Parts: sequence; structure tokens; C-alpha cells
Amino acid sequence: MPTALCVQCERTFEGAAEGTVCPDDGAYLVDPAVRARHSRDTLLGRLIGDEFAVVDVLGIGGFGTVYRALQIPVMRPVAVKVLHGQFLRSESVRARFFQEARALGMLSGSSVVELIRYGEQAPGTPLPGSPGCLYIAQEFVTGRTLKAIIEQEAPLDPARTVRIATGILEALAEAHGRGVVHRDLKPANVMVSRTALGDERVKVLDFGIAKLLSDPDDSSPQTATDASLGTPAYMAPELLQSKYAGTTADLYALGVILFEMLVGERPFPGTSPVVLVTAHLQQPVPPLPGETARDRALEGVIHRAMAKDIAARYPDAEQMLQALRAALETPALPAPPPAKSRRTHIALAAVIAALGLAAAFVLGQETPPQQPAAKALSTPPAIDAAAPDVTPDVVPIDAALDSAIDAEVDAARRSPPTRPKHRVRRGSGGPTTRSPGWPAGSTGSSPCAAAGPR
Repeated sequence: MPTALCVQCERTFEGAAEGTVCPDDGAYLVDPAVRARHSRDTLLGRLIGDEFAVVDVLGIGGFGTVYRALQIPVMRPVAVKVLHGQFLRSESVRARFFQEARALGMLSGSSVVELIRYGEQAPGTPLPGSPGCLYIAQEFVTGRTLKAIIEQEAPLDPARTVRIATGILEALAEAHGRGVVHRDLKPANVMVSRTALGDERVKVLDFGIAKLLSDPDDSSPQTATDASLGTPAYMAPELLQSKYAGTTADLYALGVILFEMLVGERPFPGTSPVVLVTAHLQQPVPPLPGETARDRALEGVIHRAMAKDIAARYPDAEQMLQALRAALETPALPAPPPAKSRRTHIALAAVIAALGLAAAFVLGQETPPQQPAAKALSTPPAIDAAAPDVTPDVVPIDAALDSAIDAEVDAARRSPPTRPKHRVRRGSGGPTTRSPGWPAGSTGSSPCAAAGPR
């Protein structure tokens, strides 16, 4: 049986649900364990904006606290972000807080958290003496952050990675289409929940340092210090250099998230801000592990999204989504070896040519001096009568040619042999190759070959 506690009178109520009104003082009941963890929080059990009963603390940041509240009287769970009291008089922080509300109010897609209400609590409420507060009430999203999923389950399957990235890109497409740049996209700002049918649903949160592209002055108070407010591990080079950042800065951050989902760590895993900034500005994005064509295709998407040059990135979320889907459809087959460069081919050709010249020199391809041809007739190669089953390259076709051949053969036999300048290679699988000037029946490899053993 549940037990609820009144934070004002400290009375407990058996069987009462959180958000129930205390009959004694009108405060809202909370879980006793929550009260024990946050005993000094003055907003627990109080009503903000006359309709949001605060029942739990979801997180505390540098500029504010996020509460879980119940919208009275429908009791719908909502998340309420409240600016810390010390910043109420800071015009730059107030402007940034209002900027987030404006950005959320412009968006209504299923992948962006919904804005419910924005307002300012008057001083002296909800408690006497309180300074008041600025608040944003938005949709309460159940599930886990993408950061927790990566820490617990990465590396993720490529299909699941692309599904999650699709939800993020849908949110970015709507935001960019309405002139809103997130500028702090990271796994901690992405919630992944399950639908009633078990499908994963993605919600992009925290537009706290979002930029409205319609603002005429990019150096306004809410944007002048964004480089120090973002998360360096996911920031595009232009953001790190405090330059103008457009929509492709969000696509760069998504490239980092894609790498982290597929590998289990960021492409630049350093923790020092100096090391991270240097890496994003100068170092190339490392390759993905794996040797399939799909791995190479996904790697190509990430590398383009994380290009140092803004112009080299995807121009918009729609084109990046198309590239991701095409990469996922690439067969998970071994990738072909990388093509050799033209310089490599030229070097290889030079080596082969050099080897060919060396082989020609060793094997004696240089032609020795030849005897003058008889008249203008083409002299066919001599026929070795002692070599059986050898077919001459040229067959005589008339008596005149026969006579010329016989005369040439007799002259060659009467002339003294001349030593060849180098060895001549035998023909493979065909007639024996001889150098002119050697007697018929010799092989041309040695002056003693025709005479036989001495």
C-alpha cells in the first residue's frame, strides 16, 4: 500500500497517492523517499503556475532544476524546468530561457518534446518570501536517454542505429525548417521510449541554447557565450571557434552520435576540452570497424556529416536521412579492396618495364647480325631435317621459292659459324628457336651442341 507525505506538516497518509491535497494545510503529498533525498528543496509539494503540483526532482543543472509534476486537475505527468533564483535578474540568462520556450513553441512534431506552458511565478509564491521563478512546462517523456542506452548496450545494431537517427533527423528537419538550430545535440538530450506495440520512439529535448535563424543580431546576449555552454565532444568546428553556426552544426553533432552508437565510443574520445577542440578542428574522423560494404557506406555518411568544411556536409536533414537509409540497404558483404591510385599504377608499370628489360638482357632477346637476304624475297626460317615432327613457319608454294630456299640453306652450311653475343631462349611448346649463323641441327645454345660429345 502506497504512503504519501505532506512536506509542510510532515504527516503521512497510508494509501494516498502523490499529488493528493493534504486536508490539513492544502500542500500536495509526495513520496517519502523523494522528500528524504531532496529535503532542502522548497518547491516539492508546491504548485507552480497555479496548475503544476511538483512531486519529484528529475535533475539539477547549472541554470535550473527539472521537476516531475502533475497537471491539476487532470493529473497528467509533465516535466517542469525552473530557472535557479540567482539568475532571475540576469538579462542574458532570462533571454536564453525565453528563447528555449519560443523554440519549443514553434515545433509540434512527434520527435520533439511538446511545450505545454511557459511563465513566471510572482515573488512571494508559492511560498511567502520566495523570489518567484521562471518555468517551462513540457511533455513528460518516459524511457531512457540515448546516453544510457549507449553506455549499457553499444555497439548498437546498424538497423537500430538508423531507426534512432531517423527520429533525430525528423526532429531536426522540422526545427531547421522553422529556423531553429539546436546547437547542443548529444545523447543526453535524446530520449528513447517504447510505444504500446514495443517500437522505439525518439524525442529530442533541451533547446536551451537553440538559435533562431530569424534573429537579426547573432551576437545577442543569449548567443554570445554559446561556445562555453555547449558540449565540446559533439560541437562542430565553427561552434568551437565561436563562428556563425547554421543547421549543419546539428548534422555534425549527429555524425558524432552515429559513430558513438555504432562503435561504443566517440570518434574523438578525449575528456580534456583542449584535446577535444583540437581533434574536432584538425584530426580526421577515424574509420568504422568492420569490413563489409555496409560498414563502408555508413562510414561515408558519418565522414560527410562530420566534414570540417561546412560546404562539404549534407545540406539538410532530409538528404542525410536518404543517405543513411541507402547505406543501411547496402548488402553486408565483404567490401571490395580500395582502388589503387593512378600514381600506384604508374609506379607498378615502371617496375614491370624495368623487370622486362632486365629479363630481355639476361635471356638474350637482342638480335645478332643477320646474313643479307637473297634478292628481295622474304627468307623463311631454316628447317632442321633432323628434328622430327617440326612444322616450318612458312611452307614453299612454288619451284622458284624452293630453289631460293635451297640456295640459302647451302650458303648457311658452307659459311663458318659465328658466336652469338648472348644466349637465346628456346621456344616453349613449339619449334626450336635458333640464331641465324648456326648450322642446321644445332640448338643455338652452345657452339658444341651440333657436334655432340667430343
